[in-house]
Amino acid sequence: MRTDRILMLGATALLLCGCDLGGTYEKRATEALSTVGEKAAREALLAPSATTVAPSTLALRLPASIDNEGKTALKPADPSFNPPFVAIPGLAASLERLLDDEGGKFAAAYVYLGAAAKEGKKAVDVQADVQKEVATAFPAANWQDVQIGQALAAKHLSASGPQDFQTSDAQGTRSVAKLEGQFDLYFHESPTHFVFIGFRAPKGQATKYTLSEAIKASLSTIEAGSSEAGSSRE
Repeated sequence: MRTDRILMLGATALLLCGCDLGGTYEKRATEALSTVGEKAAREALLAPSATTVAPSTLALRLPASIDNEGKTALKPADPSFNPPFVAIPGLAASLERLLDDEGGKFAAAYVYLGAAAKEGKKAVDVQADVQKEVATAFPAANWQDVQIGQALAAKHLSASGPQDFQTSDAQGTRSVAKLEGQFDLYFHESPTHFVFIGFRAPKGQATKYTLSEAIKASLSTIEAGSSEAGSSRE
């Protein structure tokens, strides 16, 4: 009887500790560590604070490789304020950051943030105008349905190929060079604004700084203010 009681107390103690003989505790601990590691890796890709896509209330945390102390906030008169092949409607902020590739060559990566008041315009018409401009350089570019943030409906336009980028040599002398690059533009229609979020970078720099992963992480942080809760509609 005493032996049975000791065994029962031992089993109860294991259960109270959250352990079991089948390895469930170890499995859960491993999964928890994996989740913590993934979150830490994601955090490392993102700027610590959110940026608002003014004048809308949509906000997101931008890629840390671009949104940091080395960035330059371009003025509208700067030739690089817009991408070389399209004028983004309502563009209010254009960030530029020189990044090096694996060969040590520096070229600029960009973030574009804009929000145009709807003023009776239709989303499909605004999208068509943008696509028409981009098509002069990239005929195959077209809008695709995507989700951003926490299930916000959006459109994504992607263009890949030779593009003009600002570059810098070892002495800091600037010049423009045509490099293989990637351009991604996201469109979200809120009740009051057409919101645009764009990213552009040379492929060498994008690869070294894992910009593709950083952009995905950035888009997942998008939050809409109460007046911006809406969806992209045709």
